[in-house]
Amino acid sequence: MPGMRFKPAMAFALFLALAPAVCASAQTYTFIMPVPKNLSIGSIAQLTKNAGAAINKKTGLNIVVQEYEYSYLDEPMFKLLDKLNAGQLDFLLAFPADYMRYKIKNPKDKSLPLFTVSMFGRHTHDVCFYTRASDGMSKPADLKGKSWGGARLRYPQYLLHEAGIDDDPSKFFSKLSFMQEENINEMLDRVLKGDIDAISMPTYQVNMVINADKKYKAIKSFGCKEYEHNWIIVYRKDMPKEHAEALKEAFLTAHKNQEFAQFKFLLTAIKGRFEAVDIQDLKNSIRIAKLMNKYKWIEKETAYLKKYKDKF
Repeated sequence: MPGMRFKPAMAFALFLALAPAVCASAQTYTFIMPVPKNLSIGSIAQLTKNAGAAINKKTGLNIVVQEYEYSYLDEPMFKLLDKLNAGQLDFLLAFPADYMRYKIKNPKDKSLPLFTVSMFGRHTHDVCFYTRASDGMSKPADLKGKSWGGARLRYPQYLLHEAGIDDDPSKFFSKLSFMQEENINEMLDRVLKGDIDAISMPTYQVNMVINADKKYKAIKSFGCKEYEHNWIIVYRKDMPKEHAEALKEAFLTAHKNQEFAQFKFLLTAIKGRFEAVDIQDLKNSIRIAKLMNKYKWIEKETAYLKKYKDKF
């Protein structure tokens, strides 16, 4: 993310860098990577070329990696999973809660999780409220009548619900201010300046920014709750299982493969590795997907974003 785009940028870089671009197999598979519209990933194409040969040699598969750019008002998982079910793509980097929303709505969905990436030793991540430490707030209820800023309204809705508060955010907060979430530094700076009282974001996106600059020690997190699973790679289950397993094995052993030593810094930065995953491992993502449906969080978020579509 701009200013400090380390997390999504590194994750996308890592997946793309280790994913094959072209190889000699007769069967061609399409691997789609959703990329936020405002996320600049620069030299990813070169990283893909550099690592592609090693993966191709190991798997013998012909996998073409393509990026899919999306904006705040898009539903990339729904669009891309529709394409997967139509046989137009074979592998997909998926966002677990949205992925499970799709599967709940489409019980005949043909996709299954293949592998995931751990970050900082965990398969899931937390979401927190972030405010000025000097304000003395310590629980979500303290934000009643305060101002909130951000784009993804699903985060405060989830944190408030977990605290026993199901008020509409527009009524709970005194003001909702749209902010693009690609620049964490700017969001935190606006909290410090008093432009807004709170933001709510995944911890893996915020904590390294806070730890990198002493001025952000004046920021306090609270109300943190476990959120969805980290990114997962899913595959079309009617493809030859041995081909899916070949790609999975290449990723799962990447951290100890000397041929990928040049990309070790990416895994090191997030203290992670690729690991196997099954649908049963997505329990909290399934729970969150059901909450999103029950309380219409996505519909509320979409209505909020439409008011600011000229800003992104």
